[in-house]
Amino acid sequence: MTRSKRRARVNAFAKELDIGTPEGSRQVWAAPVSGRPPLLVARRERWVAIRMARELILIRPRRRRPFARDDIVTRLPYDHAEVRRVRWVGPLRQVVVEDTAAAPESDAAAYALEFALRDRRFAKGLVAAVESTPTTAGAR
Repeated sequence: MTRSKRRARVNAFAKELDIGTPEGSRQVWAAPVSGRPPLLVARRERWVAIRMARELILIRPRRRRPFARDDIVTRLPYDHAEVRRVRWVGPLRQVVVEDTAAAPESDAAAYALEFALRDRRFAKGLVAAVESTPTTAGAR
């Protein structure tokens, strides 16, 4: 999917959900993080990360179809998010974001997002937005 097509699909989806205007969106390699297998061998998929003013929306898109509510993996408000780790993995910038409001035994309490080099500004903006918002959920 080209950037212009993705941007049009994201804007149409945001309008459908009535959530305002997205600050940006990128296609990222992503995987839910659980404590069991190492992240190096985790199965990654191409997801769309949408950065809103107060939340991060992760979508697992289906091919050749518009985004649907069923495609949403998580809507993570910044005040319930915490950046666990930021590092370079080869040419990719890896950001692990944890949902502090999720149950401790939940397998999907954290997500690893890997951004391409050209998307480093988006990744920095996401990290800054999460870190600048005070966490309201109880830390584990």
